This record gives sequence, C-alpha cells and structure tokens, in this order.
Amino acid sequence: RLPIRDEAGNEYTFVGFAAGAFQGNDYLGSIKLPDTLEYISNQAFWQARYLTEFAWPADMTNLQTVSYRILDTCSRLVGPVEWPAKFPNVAQAVWNCPRLVGFGGTCITNLGDSAFNNCSSLRTVEFGGTEPVTFGNCDFQGASALKIVLFHDNPPVPNQYITAVNASGGNPGNTVIDW
Repeated sequence: RLPIRDEAGNEYTFVGFAAGAFQGNDYLGSIKLPDTLEYISNQAFWQARYLTEFAWPADMTNLQTVSYRILDTCSRLVGPVEWPAKFPNVAQAVWNCPRLVGFGGTCITNLGDSAFNNCSSLRTVEFGGTEPVTFGNCDFQGASALKIVLFHDNPPVPNQYITAVNASGGNPGNTVIDW
C-alpha cells in the first residue's frame, strides 16, 4: 500500500520498477500498478512464476516508460492483458506466458520481434485503433492455441507477412485472421 514509509517514518512515493525487480520471484501473485508509477524497466517481472494477474494503473498520466519483456516467463499469468493505449509498441513485452489466454490493445502499432512467443494458451489477440500494425519476426511462434487475431480499424501494414504461419500448431484452418 502507498505511501511507502521507512523505519524513521519518512514517506516516499513509489515511481517505478528497476530492471529485474521481481525477477524469479515466487511470492508475487497479483499486482495492480499504482497511479504514481512513472516507469517499468526491462524484465521487471521476468520469471515471476506465480504472477496470475496484472493490472495497469487506472490513471496513466505519470507512466512514461514501459521497457521490453516486462512480462517475460510469467508462467501462470492468465489474463487477458489489455495493453495501454499510451504505448503503441509492445516491444516483446509478453513472452513465454504459457497460460495467457487473451491480449488486446487499442493503439498497438508495433509488436517487435517474437511477441507472444511460446504463449501456448493464447486464444485471442485484438488490435483496435486506426494506425496499421507492424509485425516483427516470429510473432506468435509457439502460440499453438491461437484461434482469433482481430484487427478492428487498423489492418496490418500492407505487403508484410505474419511470420509464424504455424501459430495454430500446424492444424490447418484453425486460426482466423480478420480485418
């Protein structure tokens, strides 16, 4: 709970997570990020194996930086995770989350390479907004349960490929891509 107080009673405002802040943590089960949050550094929750719920701040005014692979190898994260509109680049933020079932974002324009790698329970990904979405190399690789990729008003960038063509585990006709 905020504010944070030290032994002398001094108050501090929580503003961010350092790189690897909860790396390998086996005690963090859920997190609701505070409105005072300004940054989340690289791999802040990497291998937080018992993290099942992740909630962004209700007020995103202070949050300025979300680095790469913040939810890497959160093996019990179920979601769905709704990506904040303020950050159009997912930048490999979600990797190796085998129980994650859904992901969405209203203003995502760039997935970066290998987004959703080994998210083997991921069934639905939704993109909203109006800007085209750019995919990276090997996005959705190992997303064997993927059934639906929806583009509401923002189709993929013309003439690009979604490189993980076997996202559905090699079962022909198993994935719907709709825009």
